[in-house]
Amino acid sequence: MSNRSVALVTGSSRGIGKAIALQLAKNGMDVAINYHSNDEKAQQVCSEIEQYGVNAIACKADVSSPEQVEAMLEKVEQELGSVSVLVNNAGLLKDNYLMMMSESQWDSVLDTNLKGAFLTSQLAIKNMIRARAGAILNIVSISGLVGTEGQANYAASKGGLIALTRSMSKELARYNIRVNAIAPGFISTEMIGQMKESIIEEQRKKVPLKRFGEAEEVGKLAGFMVSDDNSYMTGQTIVMDGGLSV
Repeated sequence: MSNRSVALVTGSSRGIGKAIALQLAKNGMDVAINYHSNDEKAQQVCSEIEQYGVNAIACKADVSSPEQVEAMLEKVEQELGSVSVLVNNAGLLKDNYLMMMSESQWDSVLDTNLKGAFLTSQLAIKNMIRARAGAILNIVSISGLVGTEGQANYAASKGGLIALTRSMSKELARYNIRVNAIAPGFISTEMIGQMKESIIEEQRKKVPLKRFGEAEEVGKLAGFMVSDDNSYMTGQTIVMDGGLSV
């Protein structure tokens, strides 16, 4: 084990999570990559991280499972050390209009996006409290702030995560643990790539800056949010959406 800070980033084998993990590695942290299914992509991210001269491990776990989350935290502690930075990024999309949404579509999104952050945070803070230091960053969405048609489950999960951020920040401030959130708008990831080009263009026109954000831009903001340079901010949700929600 090294003397470097240890970060755990959930859902980090691709997209925004991967960009955050790489940025934290650039900033000198050892990083644990959590992923749900794609072993190859997770190992690839670990290889990229190690090019920055830090350590990386891949942790396959469903964040909605208490047993798998517990096993993941134990693995990170054994192989890298106690987590001092937690980024709750794992997220699931199962869009549908409310009248057609199944109970399983509702449950799976809430379980991953909201319950997953609760389970992972609850275990990670134990060592942070002992150390009287730490930072938690929750990746939410502007859907949790403004609501999005066809995303009742996703918007509810992200709105809940914003509220959880605020409550956690008040509970944990006495231990010098900061809890904040980033609410991205449209970010160019694989998820966007699955949309029809006509819909992509229509959405892009709605953004005042006339473009989608890049995952690396979210990564850079995340790197600042969990750093000591951001030592006096807690309980806040920073919107990064090109002006879409203004």
